[in-house]
Amino acid sequence: MNPAEPRFASYAWRDTPQPMLAYGPADGPQLLVLQPLFAEMNRCRRLIGRTLRLLAADGVGCWMPDLPGCGESPAALASIDFRDWQDAVAAAAESVARGCGRRPLVAAFRGGALLDGIEAAAHWRLSPLAGRMVLRDLVRARLASDREEGTASTSAAIEAQAAEGEILLAGYRLAPGLSGAIAKAGLPSYAEALRTVRLEGDAAPADAYLPGPPLWRRAEPGDSPALAAAIAADISGWARAWAA
Repeated sequence: MNPAEPRFASYAWRDTPQPMLAYGPADGPQLLVLQPLFAEMNRCRRLIGRTLRLLAADGVGCWMPDLPGCGESPAALASIDFRDWQDAVAAAAESVARGCGRRPLVAAFRGGALLDGIEAAAHWRLSPLAGRMVLRDLVRARLASDREEGTASTSAAIEAQAAEGEILLAGYRLAPGLSGAIAKAGLPSYAEALRTVRLEGDAAPADAYLPGPPLWRRAEPGDSPALAAAIAADISGWARAWAA
């Protein structure tokens, strides 16, 4: 089997197997990959998959779990709260550590960085954003949908509804515990061992800026081989430095 192609793996959450894709060898640097949240996950899936294939071909082992209620997970998203996701990420990291004999480094994309507060030698982030920004984008999508249907609504009304009960936002049915916790979630803080990468043109502070399109902002899933190559090169150098 081509080592750059994904393999199906799993991790246990609440004694239930949850899906995880594995790429590359088990004897090099190991990377737990946290995907963007909600629609951004779908828009960036090709980009991340291409990036992980490049890393695998370069000898970096990559593990990408589906969060409970997302992707191919059998759990219902409407039953999930934010702590469930935090526990699932920790369980996925433990599964990788048991299988490879070492704790993985963590690479988080966009809103996935909200969940990277686990024990790891180092953390890498691409264009991270706070939870209030994640919820803002979901609310904006709901506002646009309501306008198309001729329904008058406001951001405040939608957020109030989300706080009171289950709500459908951008096609995702969320429990109030999840939407409320996302709104309050900040990025885990690290004094050291954190590398933040953003795209050129982003005014927020970062350790490096890469050329490429913000695929997470497009209406449909996209791809950028050049951006994937730039991300893979940055992660590879960072991971080997920390794994040495």
